[in-house]
Amino acid sequence: MLDKIAELARGSSVLVTTHVNADPDALASAYLIAHTAKLVGANHVDVFLPEGPSAVSKKIMRELMLPKPVDKLSITYDVVIIVDTSCSELLGPAKDLVERSAVAIIDHHVSGGDLIERARLAIVEQEIATSVIIADLMINGGLRPNAKLSTLALCGILYDSRRFARATPRALKVTASLIELGGAYDKALRLLSEEQPLSEKIAKLKGAQRAIIVRFSTFLIAASQVSAHEAAVARALLSLGADVAVVAGGKRGEVRICARASPNFVKKTGVRLGEFMSELARYIPGKGGGHDQAAGFNGRGDPSRALNLTVRLLLSKLASSGFRTTGPEQGLGEF
Repeated sequence: MLDKIAELARGSSVLVTTHVNADPDALASAYLIAHTAKLVGANHVDVFLPEGPSAVSKKIMRELMLPKPVDKLSITYDVVIIVDTSCSELLGPAKDLVERSAVAIIDHHVSGGDLIERARLAIVEQEIATSVIIADLMINGGLRPNAKLSTLALCGILYDSRRFARATPRALKVTASLIELGGAYDKALRLLSEEQPLSEKIAKLKGAQRAIIVRFSTFLIAASQVSAHEAAVARALLSLGADVAVVAGGKRGEVRICARASPNFVKKTGVRLGEFMSELARYIPGKGGGHDQAAGFNGRGDPSRALNLTVRLLLSKLASSGFRTTGPEQGLGEF
């Protein structure tokens, strides 16, 4: 695959971009493939992080002294390389560029998005992190990342694997190679651990306070609405005992929905959140996708109505699979 990337990038002006609010895996993937594009002969390479990086990604950028990404898309690019997503709705301001440039996609979300069909090159593989795919391409292609990039790749892998709560043989082999190349495993762990921002703490508490719980069979669905930190709130609801958490947010006509599920929920119900969020686009304008246990949706509409509809669709899907809904817990309202 490295030769195909080289064929596309050689002699071209290249923009590397990812999804909005880039997490450490998206951040690492962007800088790794940008470095690769330079090494294989691209004339010019920019990195763009739509709507800026996440809080922990900002810390990683600062500590590793990564080159500053561009903040404005003012030139035309021959090639746009998109990492860690294949959904145009998640590209923010970079969305328009894919209409005028050759597109390459490298992603580990196998549910797929709308950009795959029109991509000149699509590397979409089941893996715990996009960083694993790109680092593996580099190492096997003889483009050995330096110590800084190896540490950055470790940050991406550790973040998306939840410190190897999920692992694959390929990810473990790539991690070992990155450490051999000078990647600082202990530093990567330290960069990923940080004090939660006050706004995130408040969002988690408000999300728990506002949560509506629906019980079906032996499973619990927790649904809530907040103004920010939807993913953190969904993870918090899962840690409190929910089997699946659905959290909506957004303002000024925007809708963001984040869903998280336990492995047991996915195994026993067969409901894969990435597929479910992709199907949500039939009912709400926007795009969604992700993993079996973690997925998201970005679109347009009213967050409260979108949350209500999402939960109803999830309950309907479960009912069609033979599960019986027993209703909301007392005092927590109705969907």
